[in-house]
Amino acid sequence: MWELNGAATTPTANACVGNLRPGRYALAKTPIGVDFHILSVHFDSGTTSRDCGHRRQAAQRIGQIAMGNTPILQLDRDVLVLGDYNTMGREETPPVSAQEELTVFDGELAPGFRRLAMTPTCTEYHKGQGGTLDHLVVSTGMQEIAATARVTGYCALATCAPITGAMPAAAERLSDHCPVVVDIQDRDLD
Repeated sequence: MWELNGAATTPTANACVGNLRPGRYALAKTPIGVDFHILSVHFDSGTTSRDCGHRRQAAQRIGQIAMGNTPILQLDRDVLVLGDYNTMGREETPPVSAQEELTVFDGELAPGFRRLAMTPTCTEYHKGQGGTLDHLVVSTGMQEIAATARVTGYCALATCAPITGAMPAAAERLSDHCPVVVDIQDRDLD
């Protein structure tokens, strides 16, 4: 999905333009009944104005995702957009904190979408400090999804407090990001 690549300025066959990642799409269906559209994202990382601008551009396009020429929310009310949104702020003047970027992100989400709250709030650790880079954005019409998500792994064990000394083995051997879990009822409610 080229729309979720913030470096893309127009529809393009090269979804990875600017060496950035597009969104990936799948339709999830279970034999029991739940069905939903799922998009994974990995927005531009970094704290320059360019990086932050790419993230904002991609986030603003979530509501424009279409299958063929039909907006995704017209196809189905059940849409989940999840992944590494890299909401880390901007260091260049004027600086923007990670929390300020997240507030702007929430305010710019297209009508029909919302970000799920998570407990605990951090989803990754960088240099021993917890941060929130990963998010779950869900369509407001999706009734099968829980109201909140839960963060697991060492982020949950450390409860987002600073980690001094050696990082946990999972951070060193697997990822500096922690798993985020959301419950989805296995039945179609729409």
